[in-house]
Amino acid sequence: MAKTTVRDIYRASLSILFEQEDNDPDFKRSFPFFLSKLLMEILPYENQVRRFQKREALSPEDVPVITEIDDTTLPYDERFLRIAVPDGIAGLFMADDDSKKAESVLQYNKYVQACIDICPAVFEDLYTSEEDEDA
Repeated sequence: MAKTTVRDIYRASLSILFEQEDNDPDFKRSFPFFLSKLLMEILPYENQVRRFQKREALSPEDVPVITEIDDTTLPYDERFLRIAVPDGIAGLFMADDDSKKAESVLQYNKYVQACIDICPAVFEDLYTSEEDEDA
C-alpha cells in the first residue's frame, strides 16, 4: 500500500489553491514550515487514532521536521495526510492574502472538522477499580 509523501501533500495543497507546481515561490518556501506545524498540531488526533487501534502513541520527538519537498513518508494515519493536512496548509497559505481572509478561515475550518471526523471516540470505564480487574 502506497504511503502519502511530503510531495503528495504539497501537490494536494496546490490543487486546493488552483496553483501549478513551482509557480508560486512563496508557497514552495512556506510549505515545509506549514507542514511541520500541522504535523505537530494534529499529534493529539493521531495519538487518539493510535490508542483506538491499540498502537503505541507518537511523542513530539517522533514528529519529523520537514525541511524540503521530497518523497519522505510520514508516520501518520493516511486519512489525516490525504484529507485534513492539505486543507490546513491551503488555509494557512491563504491567510496572508487580504482578499482571501474569509476563504482562509473556511479552509482552515475544513481542516479542523476533518481532524475531528477522523478521530475516533475512545471510551474508558471510569467506574472499574484496579481491584475489579484483578478478580
